Amino acid sequence: MPTRFDEEFTFSCPLNYIISGTESDHENKYEDRRWKIQVLQSK
Repeated sequence: MPTRFDEEFTFSCPLNYIISGTESDHENKYEDRRWKIQVLQSK
């Protein structure tokens, strides 16, 4: 689920997971980014 513009957020990976990718979208109206964070379970 992506974050929302103009809101604070904190992300922590669940236990035994790693961040596998990130994607962001910038919006000039808010001068902010919206983030998508992908995670994978570690082996």
